[in-house]
Amino acid sequence: MFNIDGIAAICSATFLLVYIFAIISHLRLVDKTGARKSLVALSLVVVLAIFSLLMYYQWQVDRRVFYTIWITVITFAAIEFMYRRVRKRSLLTRSQTLNKYGVRRKGGM
Repeated sequence: MFNIDGIAAICSATFLLVYIFAIISHLRLVDKTGARKSLVALSLVVVLAIFSLLMYYQWQVDRRVFYTIWITVITFAAIEFMYRRVRKRSLLTRSQTLNKYGVRRKGGM
């Protein structure tokens, strides 16, 4: 269905999206991690720019790959949303998780 370039682009987009969400999480936790907010924000801007350039390139070169990337992202986001709805699962904060399992924290965060 896809040549090696298309497969590589899909893999690259996947890793970039995971990295984008990891940076967003880091940005939300910057007060706890002690990182410089400006550097974390800059890294988010750079990775978003790279992802945008990849999407632009795929739009110009191979629209099947472009659409496949977005269909995959939307499909798995919908599956995750439905799974959480059906299983009545939600994300817990670290404190909630520790309390749920009766773990006592020693100092730290």
